[in-house]
Amino acid sequence: MNLFDNMIQELREYPHKIIIYGAGVAGKKVMEFLHENDIRTDGFAVDAAYYRENSSFLGLPVYALEQLLASEPCAYVIGFMGLTPERDAALRSQDNADRVYALDFAGRYPIGVDNRMTDSFMQMNGALLSDLREKLADSESQLEFDAYIHQQCCGEYFKRYAEKQPQYFDSDVISFGEDEVMADCGAYDGDTALAFLKTVQAQTAAGKPASVRKIFAFEADSANADKMRENLRDIPQAVIVPKGVYDHSGVLHFSADNTTNSMVAENGIEIPVTTIDETVGDENVTFIKMDIEGSELKALHGAEKTILRCRPKLAVCVYHRPEDLVTIPQYILSLHPDYRLYFRNYRTEGVESVIYAI
Repeated sequence: MNLFDNMIQELREYPHKIIIYGAGVAGKKVMEFLHENDIRTDGFAVDAAYYRENSSFLGLPVYALEQLLASEPCAYVIGFMGLTPERDAALRSQDNADRVYALDFAGRYPIGVDNRMTDSFMQMNGALLSDLREKLADSESQLEFDAYIHQQCCGEYFKRYAEKQPQYFDSDVISFGEDEVMADCGAYDGDTALAFLKTVQAQTAAGKPASVRKIFAFEADSANADKMRENLRDIPQAVIVPKGVYDHSGVLHFSADNTTNSMVAENGIEIPVTTIDETVGDENVTFIKMDIEGSELKALHGAEKTILRCRPKLAVCVYHRPEDLVTIPQYILSLHPDYRLYFRNYRTEGVESVIYAI
């Protein structure tokens, strides 16, 4: 049984308080999930450093976790990201932590809608996923791929991931050369561009010379783009492109919340979009990174000429929609069948999973 289904069944008949551990965006999503499944929520709990006396969140009381654990038995549903196995074990060891549910809400709702891999999805795509697994270029890719699929199907919070490697610049997978030209799609506030420069500098210092000639930094959220201009003001290689990346140029509706999770939507503000092909022109693009909240396949279509012409290294997120894990590798290999594919996870939760094409 999926762990989400198991939790629903148990909590519907639970006699004591049901507490969400975490009072933020993730905690709100957990409460919405519980209410959608006819499960009451009796409050939120936070660590002592975040507790304020007589505070509330979404109309419910907020408790100090330590005080609540000392007073009465409760069921706790984890409502934050960044839980460690050690912290999980410490909570479960408390006598009054009657039940603890650490489930992968982040991976189930990566772009705000339910995106878990259902039984029907697996029946339809199981053979294609098995084929992709066999095409992965190293055993670590296969192990992390297996862990991701298992997590998506059963809902476990923890999975195997590349804990000590930087996302998009994993030295076990990718290296860089002279005159790199990067297309940073979903550039947020410039953090990935800065990390790219730092990675290239570190590689050069380690005796493998590399350099960066240009970074096209695409960001559709205007507030994020303003932050990026400030953060990259001293980076001469940076070309700020305050547009979304898609398969055509024009205008789309966009959900913008000034966070890393801004995405194409049916409603929202109107924003301009462009294609990589149109923006980079004849530039010899050597590296494309994409984390654009479910629009990766569309953006790859808009980069088709560039990929065919330049065969750049690719680092593309595949966790926003279940079908991305099938359609994105298929499309990449249709352009260059000789690409070597690698798969890596960069969080224990079901987010930040990347397909590399080298």
